[in-house]
Amino acid sequence: MDVAAEKLDEDVPSRERYNEVLLTSSDTFRGLEAMVIALDALEEWKEVAGRLDNQPDPRHARNYKTELQEAHDAVVSSVEPLLRDDWLQKPMDDKERADLEAIRTTYLPDIILGYIDVLQFDGLHLSRDILLKIMNLAVEIASPPSRGSTNSDSSGQGLSEACVAFSKAGRMGQLVETLTSASFAVLRADEATARKGKKGKKVRKSGPGGENLDIWNVRIPDVS
Repeated sequence: MDVAAEKLDEDVPSRERYNEVLLTSSDTFRGLEAMVIALDALEEWKEVAGRLDNQPDPRHARNYKTELQEAHDAVVSSVEPLLRDDWLQKPMDDKERADLEAIRTTYLPDIILGYIDVLQFDGLHLSRDILLKIMNLAVEIASPPSRGSTNSDSSGQGLSEACVAFSKAGRMGQLVETLTSASFAVLRADEATARKGKKGKKVRKSGPGGENLDIWNVRIPDVS
């Protein structure tokens, strides 16, 4: 019995290491699975959005908006987890670290650019409030990573994982161009909202902090 107990004690570190490896591997697997779900959601949204021009009947248009809203919700819920700084950040060794970095560099830029297209399109066809997510996304991408991230320095500064992926892929210019185009969509939406406001309609409060499109609404006083 003493020999068996001694053998069991010797196996404790190896069992702990096994559990650690299993936990890390499952986290990576879930991260890869989340990416596949996001890609599928973006593809499904693209198919739904592509049917917009084929809805001449108002009754069909209502059904279309319901489908579009469902597709939109699926994209948001599946893409948002990939924007976290801990996505695919638990490699087992240096080789896996390089593999995961290559995956992030290859797929994350296209996913984010596709996500911006979704927000811009749905903001114009479902609700102007969706355009607020573009503003929040831009802030999130530009924000320093969370402390402890691989891209965070000792002061907690650095680049977000999204910025790193775009930079390593050589696509920062494309990101800036896409966000600029989306910003003009926000401005045009605000102009449309302002015109409606003249008829007595009020801009709704939407963002988690109560923000709305009024942030873009610049008024120049009449000094004449």
